[in-house]
Amino acid sequence: MCRNCWTGAGQPRFDSPQLRALAARVSKVDANGVCRPVVADWNLDDQNISYCLTDERITRSDATVIKELLTLPEGERYSVLAMMDGYY
Repeated sequence: MCRNCWTGAGQPRFDSPQLRALAARVSKVDANGVCRPVVADWNLDDQNISYCLTDERITRSDATVIKELLTLPEGERYSVLAMMDGYY
């Protein structure tokens, strides 16, 4: 959870069925695993997300979800994690 991260990004509130579905999938990514900087610490820039994908310990299912997150503009990434954490 990083309410300050979301606030610092301007509290984007992009919403669609696809983003809500992605939020549900992101919530299943291991927040204590190799993608912790992305899903728990909200480091949502391309570099951090791409780095997570290079770690050989990432599971196939986590990689699939993280790759999908990487395709989004940054505001939508913040929205997905905000939905996941129940901010709106």
